[in-house]
Amino acid sequence: MKNLLILFTLLFSINSFAQSAGDYIDVLHFKDGSVVKGIVLEQILGKSVSIQNKDGELKKFQLSEIEKVSKELDLSSQRVRTKLWMNKFKPFKKEYTIDFESSLGMKGAGFRVYNGYKFSRFAILSLGVGFEVLAINYQNLAAPSLSLNLAFSGEILDKRITPYYQVELGYGYVIERNNIEIFEEYGNLVEDDSFAFDAYKTTNYGGPMGALVFGLKLKIKKGYIKLALDYKANSNFYDATPVHVDKNNTMKIIGESFKSFSLLSGAGVRIGVGF
Repeated sequence: MKNLLILFTLLFSINSFAQSAGDYIDVLHFKDGSVVKGIVLEQILGKSVSIQNKDGELKKFQLSEIEKVSKELDLSSQRVRTKLWMNKFKPFKKEYTIDFESSLGMKGAGFRVYNGYKFSRFAILSLGVGFEVLAINYQNLAAPSLSLNLAFSGEILDKRITPYYQVELGYGYVIERNNIEIFEEYGNLVEDDSFAFDAYKTTNYGGPMGALVFGLKLKIKKGYIKLALDYKANSNFYDATPVHVDKNNTMKIIGESFKSFSLLSGAGVRIGVGF
Protein backbone atom coordinates (compact mmCIF):
# COMPACT_ATOMS: atom_id res chain seq x y z
CA MET A 1 0.00 0.00 0.00
CA LYS A 2 2.83 2.39 0.90
CA ASN A 3 4.55 1.68 -2.40
CA LEU A 4 1.32 2.58 -4.20
CA LEU A 5 1.21 5.94 -2.39
CA ILE A 6 4.83 6.65 -3.34
CA LEU A 7 4.08 5.68 -6.91
CA PHE A 8 1.06 8.00 -7.02
CA THR A 9 3.18 10.83 -5.61
CA LEU A 10 5.84 10.27 -8.27
CA LEU A 11 3.24 10.31 -11.04
CA PHE A 12 1.78 13.52 -9.64
CA SER A 13 5.28 15.04 -9.40
CA ILE A 14 6.03 14.34 -13.06
CA ASN A 15 2.69 15.86 -14.10
CA SER A 16 3.23 18.94 -11.91
CA PHE A 17 6.71 19.39 -13.29
CA ALA A 18 5.28 19.43 -16.82
CA GLN A 19 2.92 22.23 -15.76
CA SER A 20 5.46 24.39 -13.92
CA ALA A 21 8.87 23.36 -15.23
CA GLY A 22 11.71 25.28 -13.66
CA ASP A 23 9.81 26.35 -10.53
CA TYR A 24 9.95 23.12 -8.46
CA ILE A 25 12.28 20.21 -7.90
CA ASP A 26 11.47 16.71 -6.62
CA VAL A 27 12.75 15.54 -3.23
CA LEU A 28 13.20 11.84 -2.44
CA HIS A 29 13.19 11.09 1.31
CA PHE A 30 14.83 7.74 2.11
CA LYS A 31 14.15 5.41 5.02
CA ASP A 32 17.71 5.95 6.32
CA GLY A 33 17.04 9.68 6.66
CA SER A 34 18.97 10.83 3.57
CA VAL A 35 17.52 13.12 0.92
CA VAL A 36 18.13 13.44 -2.84
CA LYS A 37 16.91 16.46 -4.81
CA GLY A 38 16.45 16.79 -8.55
CA ILE A 39 13.96 16.06 -11.30
CA VAL A 40 12.24 12.67 -11.54
CA LEU A 41 12.71 11.58 -15.15
CA GLU A 42 11.61 7.94 -15.01
CA GLN A 43 9.74 5.56 -12.77
CA ILE A 44 9.22 1.83 -13.29
CA LEU A 45 5.92 0.73 -11.85
CA GLY A 46 6.42 -0.78 -8.42
CA LYS A 47 10.21 -1.12 -8.84
CA SER A 48 12.43 1.94 -9.22
CA VAL A 49 12.67 5.66 -9.82
CA SER A 50 15.34 7.66 -11.69
CA ILE A 51 16.16 11.24 -10.66
CA GLN A 52 18.54 13.79 -12.22
CA ASN A 53 20.34 16.09 -9.78
CA LYS A 54 21.38 19.72 -10.42
CA ASP A 55 24.78 18.56 -11.73
CA GLY A 56 23.06 16.55 -14.46
CA GLU A 57 23.89 13.19 -12.88
CA LEU A 58 21.18 10.53 -13.27
CA LYS A 59 20.64 8.23 -10.28
CA LYS A 60 18.39 5.21 -9.96
CA PHE A 61 16.83 4.01 -6.68
CA GLN A 62 14.61 1.12 -5.68
CA LEU A 63 11.13 2.10 -4.62
CA SER A 64 11.50 0.00 -1.47
CA GLU A 65 14.27 2.40 -0.26
CA ILE A 66 12.03 5.48 -0.40
CA GLU A 67 9.99 6.71 2.57
CA LYS A 68 8.18 9.57 0.78
CA VAL A 69 8.38 12.03 -2.10
CA SER A 70 7.82 15.78 -1.91
CA LYS A 71 8.40 18.93 -3.96
CA GLU A 72 10.08 22.23 -3.13
CA LEU A 73 10.85 25.49 -4.90
CA ASP A 74 14.05 25.47 -6.92
CA LEU A 75 15.89 28.39 -5.30
CA SER A 76 18.69 28.11 -7.84
CA SER A 77 16.26 29.27 -10.55
CA GLN A 78 16.33 32.97 -11.40
CA ARG A 79 12.65 32.79 -12.28
CA VAL A 80 11.79 31.45 -8.82
CA ARG A 81 13.95 34.05 -7.06
CA THR A 82 12.21 36.79 -9.05
CA LYS A 83 8.78 35.44 -8.09
CA LEU A 84 9.73 35.28 -4.42
CA TRP A 85 11.02 38.88 -4.57
CA MET A 86 7.78 40.07 -6.21
CA ASN A 87 5.72 38.20 -3.60
CA LYS A 88 7.21 40.45 -0.92
CA PHE A 89 5.06 43.28 -2.29
CA LYS A 90 1.78 41.35 -2.30
CA PRO A 91 0.98 42.10 1.37
CA PHE A 92 1.28 45.82 0.60
CA LYS A 93 -1.75 47.67 -0.65
CA LYS A 94 -1.65 49.32 -4.05
CA GLU A 95 -2.77 52.93 -4.27
CA TYR A 96 -3.89 55.04 -7.21
CA THR A 97 -4.31 58.80 -6.90
CA ILE A 98 -5.31 61.67 -9.20
CA ASP A 99 -4.22 65.16 -8.06
CA PHE A 100 -5.38 68.52 -9.43
CA GLU A 101 -3.14 71.44 -8.55
CA SER A 102 -3.16 75.24 -8.88
CA SER A 103 -0.33 77.57 -7.87
CA LEU A 104 -0.98 80.78 -5.94
CA GLY A 105 2.34 82.64 -5.94
CA MET A 106 3.29 81.90 -9.55
CA LYS A 107 1.56 80.84 -12.74
CA GLY A 108 0.94 77.14 -12.94
CA ALA A 109 -1.66 74.38 -12.78
CA GLY A 110 -2.00 70.77 -13.76
CA PHE A 111 -2.94 67.25 -12.86
CA ARG A 112 -1.00 64.09 -12.01
CA VAL A 113 -1.77 60.39 -11.80
CA TYR A 114 0.08 58.39 -9.13
CA ASN A 115 0.55 54.64 -8.80
CA GLY A 116 2.18 53.31 -5.66
CA TYR A 117 2.38 50.96 -2.69
CA LYS A 118 1.24 51.56 0.87
CA PHE A 119 3.87 49.85 3.04
CA SER A 120 2.38 51.24 6.25
CA ARG A 121 0.30 54.19 7.41
CA PHE A 122 3.45 56.30 7.57
CA ALA A 123 5.09 55.12 4.33
CA ILE A 124 3.40 55.32 0.93
CA LEU A 125 5.72 55.37 -2.08
CA SER A 126 4.28 56.43 -5.46
CA LEU A 127 5.38 57.30 -8.98
CA GLY A 128 3.39 60.03 -10.70
CA VAL A 129 3.12 61.30 -14.26
CA GLY A 130 1.37 64.53 -15.10
CA PHE A 131 0.52 67.30 -17.52
CA GLU A 132 1.22 70.73 -16.06
CA VAL A 133 1.61 74.38 -16.94
CA LEU A 134 4.86 75.39 -15.21
CA ALA A 135 6.39 78.82 -14.63
CA ILE A 136 9.64 78.89 -16.61
CA ASN A 137 11.20 82.31 -15.94
CA TYR A 138 11.25 85.27 -13.59
CA GLN A 139 8.68 87.15 -15.72
CA ASN A 140 6.27 84.44 -14.64
CA LEU A 141 5.78 83.08 -18.12
CA ALA A 142 4.35 79.55 -18.11
CA ALA A 143 4.60 76.68 -20.57
CA PRO A 144 2.89 73.29 -20.99
CA SER A 145 5.05 70.51 -19.57
CA LEU A 146 5.14 66.81 -18.85
CA SER A 147 6.25 65.78 -15.38
CA LEU A 148 7.55 62.64 -13.69
CA ASN A 149 7.61 62.61 -9.87
CA LEU A 150 8.53 60.24 -7.06
CA ALA A 151 6.36 60.88 -4.00
CA PHE A 152 6.72 59.73 -0.39
CA SER A 153 3.68 60.30 1.81
CA GLY A 154 2.09 59.18 5.05
CA GLU A 155 -0.97 59.49 7.28
CA ILE A 156 -0.49 60.93 10.76
CA LEU A 157 -3.59 59.43 12.40
CA ASP A 158 -5.36 56.12 12.01
CA LYS A 159 -8.70 57.89 11.68
CA ARG A 160 -11.34 58.45 9.01
CA ILE A 161 -10.12 62.05 8.75
CA THR A 162 -6.38 62.42 9.14
CA PRO A 163 -3.67 64.96 8.38
CA TYR A 164 -1.20 63.71 5.80
CA TYR A 165 2.18 64.76 4.45
CA GLN A 166 3.89 64.28 1.11
CA VAL A 167 7.36 64.98 -0.27
CA GLU A 168 7.92 65.00 -4.04
CA LEU A 169 11.00 65.01 -6.25
CA GLY A 170 10.85 64.90 -10.02
CA TYR A 171 11.53 66.44 -13.38
CA GLY A 172 9.47 68.69 -15.65
CA TYR A 173 9.96 68.51 -19.42
CA VAL A 174 8.79 71.62 -21.29
CA ILE A 175 6.72 70.80 -24.39
CA GLU A 176 6.37 74.32 -25.78
CA ARG A 177 10.08 75.08 -26.14
CA ASN A 178 10.27 78.57 -27.64
CA ASN A 179 9.35 81.81 -25.83
CA ILE A 180 9.97 85.54 -25.89
CA GLU A 181 10.98 87.38 -22.67
CA ILE A 182 10.68 91.16 -23.11
CA PHE A 183 13.15 93.17 -21.04
CA GLU A 184 12.78 96.66 -22.59
CA GLU A 185 9.95 98.40 -24.50
CA TYR A 186 9.98 101.45 -26.80
CA GLY A 187 6.78 103.44 -27.30
CA ASN A 188 3.22 102.47 -26.41
CA LEU A 189 1.67 99.36 -27.88
CA VAL A 190 -1.81 100.95 -28.16
CA GLU A 191 -1.05 104.59 -28.98
CA ASP A 192 2.34 104.51 -30.72
CA ASP A 193 2.82 103.03 -34.19
CA SER A 194 6.55 102.90 -33.55
CA PHE A 195 6.26 100.44 -30.68
CA ALA A 196 9.23 98.08 -30.49
CA PHE A 197 10.97 96.01 -27.83
CA ASP A 198 14.13 94.17 -26.90
CA ALA A 199 13.75 90.62 -25.66
CA TYR A 200 15.37 87.26 -25.10
CA LYS A 201 14.33 84.57 -27.52
CA THR A 202 14.53 81.44 -25.38
CA THR A 203 14.55 77.71 -25.94
CA ASN A 204 13.35 76.02 -22.76
CA TYR A 205 14.12 72.48 -21.62
CA GLY A 206 12.65 72.19 -18.12
CA GLY A 207 14.48 70.82 -15.09
CA PRO A 208 14.25 69.26 -11.63
CA MET A 209 11.21 70.01 -9.48
CA GLY A 210 9.94 69.25 -6.00
CA ALA A 211 7.19 69.98 -3.49
CA LEU A 212 6.25 69.76 0.17
CA VAL A 213 2.57 68.99 0.77
CA PHE A 214 0.48 69.06 3.94
CA GLY A 215 -3.27 68.55 4.09
CA LEU A 216 -6.25 66.47 5.16
CA LYS A 217 -7.36 63.09 3.88
CA LEU A 218 -10.98 61.94 4.19
CA LYS A 219 -11.43 58.19 3.86
CA ILE A 220 -14.61 57.09 2.15
CA LYS A 221 -16.07 53.68 1.35
CA LYS A 222 -13.97 52.90 -1.72
CA GLY A 223 -11.08 55.31 -1.39
CA TYR A 224 -10.34 58.79 -0.11
CA ILE A 225 -10.44 62.51 -0.91
CA LYS A 226 -7.49 64.85 -0.25
CA LEU A 227 -7.32 68.61 0.19
CA ALA A 228 -3.92 70.21 0.79
CA LEU A 229 -1.59 73.18 0.59
CA ASP A 230 1.79 72.77 -1.06
CA TYR A 231 5.01 74.67 -1.53
CA LYS A 232 6.43 73.83 -4.92
CA ALA A 233 9.69 74.65 -6.69
CA ASN A 234 10.52 74.00 -10.32
CA SER A 235 13.50 74.88 -12.48
CA ASN A 236 14.22 75.51 -16.14
CA PHE A 237 17.39 75.21 -18.17
CA TYR A 238 17.26 77.40 -21.27
CA ASP A 239 19.21 78.94 -24.15
CA ALA A 240 18.68 82.69 -24.69
CA THR A 241 19.45 85.00 -27.62
CA PRO A 242 19.02 88.83 -27.28
CA VAL A 243 16.84 90.19 -30.10
CA HIS A 244 15.20 93.48 -31.15
CA VAL A 245 11.67 93.38 -32.59
CA ASP A 246 10.53 96.49 -34.49
CA LYS A 247 7.07 97.82 -35.29
CA ASN A 248 6.88 95.54 -38.34
CA ASN A 249 7.53 92.55 -36.11
CA THR A 250 10.92 92.01 -37.73
CA MET A 251 13.36 90.28 -35.41
CA LYS A 252 17.08 91.10 -35.31
CA ILE A 253 19.75 89.48 -33.16
CA ILE A 254 21.54 92.10 -31.03
CA GLY A 255 23.84 89.99 -28.88
CA GLU A 256 25.47 86.65 -28.29
CA SER A 257 23.47 83.61 -27.24
CA PHE A 258 24.00 82.17 -23.76
CA LYS A 259 22.78 79.38 -21.50
CA SER A 260 21.01 80.06 -18.23
CA PHE A 261 18.93 78.57 -15.45
CA SER A 262 15.89 79.74 -13.49
CA LEU A 263 14.48 78.46 -10.19
CA LEU A 264 10.99 79.49 -9.18
CA SER A 265 8.86 78.59 -6.18
CA GLY A 266 5.50 79.36 -4.68
CA ALA A 267 2.54 78.09 -2.68
CA GLY A 268 -0.43 76.30 -4.15
CA VAL A 269 -3.53 74.27 -3.43
CA ARG A 270 -4.37 70.77 -4.58
CA ILE A 271 -7.27 68.39 -4.40
CA GLY A 272 -7.05 64.70 -5.07
CA VAL A 273 -8.99 61.47 -5.12
CA GLY A 274 -7.56 58.03 -4.52
CA PHE A 275 -8.47 54.40 -4.25
